[in-house]
Amino acid sequence: MFYPHKYRREVVWRRSFNKNLQIPNLIEDEKKILTNLGISFDVRLISKYSTKKGIQKVRYHVRLACKQNIKNLAKLINIPSKRKNELFLKMVDSIK
Repeated sequence: MFYPHKYRREVVWRRSFNKNLQIPNLIEDEKKILTNLGISFDVRLISKYSTKKGIQKVRYHVRLACKQNIKNLAKLINIPSKRKNELFLKMVDSIK
């Protein structure tokens, strides 16, 4: 269920990488794509942790919060789940 009066309108996705990677390529590629599309975003390192096997990892998240950025991104996204896609489109359409 989508409650536009309760929640912030933003899109966030997270990625985890091995800590020994200097620059996670996936994050860099996503940044290039968003920049070329004219979408402004925020990338943050949100945590460092170790797995049960002792592997050191870092977790990043990419956040889009501006209304126009979300509308631009929505033109490119098609979520496979029909219910989730309709919910996403409803959220984007509710942005004035």
